[in-house]
Amino acid sequence: GCRSSKRLVYSWNWEYNAVHSGGEAQVAIAFEDRGEETEITLTHEGFGADGLRDSHSDGWTSIFDRMAAAF
Repeated sequence: GCRSSKRLVYSWNWEYNAVHSGGEAQVAIAFEDRGEETEITLTHEGFGADGLRDSHSDGWTSIFDRMAAAF
């Protein structure tokens, strides 16, 4: 079969992040066709503080866990 990949990249910012990290973060999500499954790779970078990074990691993990449970 035909396998494909897609990638979504966007800038992310909110007032608290701009004040504490000095700028925008970038989110990149890659979708790789794996036959009957899709592999998703997420990269969220540009945080100026480990605490911000860690809290977003927890949030993204929760989102992907909920998606996996739904399918």
